[in-house]
Amino acid sequence: MSGVAIVRYVLAHNTALTAIVPADSIYGGAVPIKSALPAIGVTSIIARSRNIVAMNNTKSLVTERVQVTAMAKSYAQVKALLVQVAQSLPYNRGTINGYLCDSIVSDIEGPDLYETDPVLYFQTADFQVKYIR
Repeated sequence: MSGVAIVRYVLAHNTALTAIVPADSIYGGAVPIKSALPAIGVTSIIARSRNIVAMNNTKSLVTERVQVTAMAKSYAQVKALLVQVAQSLPYNRGTINGYLCDSIVSDIEGPDLYETDPVLYFQTADFQVKYIR
């Protein structure tokens, strides 16, 4: 879950993004039902640990795929959220939320999705997060 903690922290502390989505509407995990919109959920898809000899088996380099789900009441707003998310995340490295982060790199975007009752638009974007655990 460290990748989720890293990504959520970066997003919740980005002033351009929090001007659109309040920091308390950026969730680690799924967006709760009946949350105020717009909202963002940050979830882990898969993680892979690699032990490195120089780390003497006490720590490992983790590559985790983290999915960011943008949810809003309009298609245009979901697209604007994902643009801002993408601008907020890449090229972050160093200690983030207590974790030593090597990199955050964009991966893939999911399909356009919607619900009709209530009207809700959402889309996902995945990021590869590398950090030391």
